[in-house]
Amino acid sequence: MTMNKQSTAWRPTRILIATDLSPISDRALNYAAALARHFDAHVYLTHVLTKTDDYASLGERTDPKRETREDAEQKISRILKSEQMQGVRHTVLLEDGFLWETLDMLIRKHEIDLAIVGTHGRREVKEEFLGSWAELVFRHAECPVMTVGPACEGGSSHEVQFTHILFATDFGRASERAVPYACSLASEYRAALTLLHVVEDRGTYSESEWPMQQEITRIRLLESLPPGMDQQCTLEFLVHRGDSAREILNLARSKRVDLIVMGARFGRSLVAHVPEPAAYAVAAEAPCPVLTVKSY
Repeated sequence: MTMNKQSTAWRPTRILIATDLSPISDRALNYAAALARHFDAHVYLTHVLTKTDDYASLGERTDPKRETREDAEQKISRILKSEQMQGVRHTVLLEDGFLWETLDMLIRKHEIDLAIVGTHGRREVKEEFLGSWAELVFRHAECPVMTVGPACEGGSSHEVQFTHILFATDFGRASERAVPYACSLASEYRAALTLLHVVEDRGTYSESEWPMQQEITRIRLLESLPPGMDQQCTLEFLVHRGDSAREILNLARSKRVDLIVMGARFGRSLVAHVPEPAAYAVAAEAPCPVLTVKSY
């Protein structure tokens, strides 16, 4: 489903939840199930059996690939019987292949509106699915991606109530694509919407110039919204200076934000205005889900 600045009506009807079947994935699954109930969406419960060296098992008496698939099938069966998935329309996608290539194919094939993935955060090991792979998904997926990290609070499988949404913007192309989604969800949930721009200040503005720059930026924040948003939700415009990731996370915690929305540069950092080393910290350390929308 495409969005533009004038539209504030995004209703995801096809949600893909990518899971490694670990306990960490349950948190992301809670959000997938709750959003599916709210929007009457169809959930694609997806697990990819990643390709391994075919020669590794030669000479072994058991077939590790078959055992892995059987173990995955058992875990998926338990998920489908759990309270989480009761009443949720769903399709199971148990696929063999390289992880990102397989997920990309499934997102396109099933015309997914929203992908949800969990992450272990910054504690991930090099090849862990829910670590670096989560970042790969939200930096490349064609659809919006919701990342649920280990610090994420709340998220019942029966109801998700977004009461306060934070939209972090650098006014770039990715942010332009992301703002309609933030507005749509704020309108849908009647949530307060805070718009934040962080200036990576390295002495650019003097103390006397800073108040004027803040006011100019607040006007830009207001102008980035579709007409009539002030009648649909409570708006707040903030301009901070400092490290972008730190400012976003600190504000999210202090205001007890339920969702962070931001743009994501294709193939590069998570958000355009967050330096490369700090980018993943936003999704990995956020106290709430992070919804990213990729630029082209």
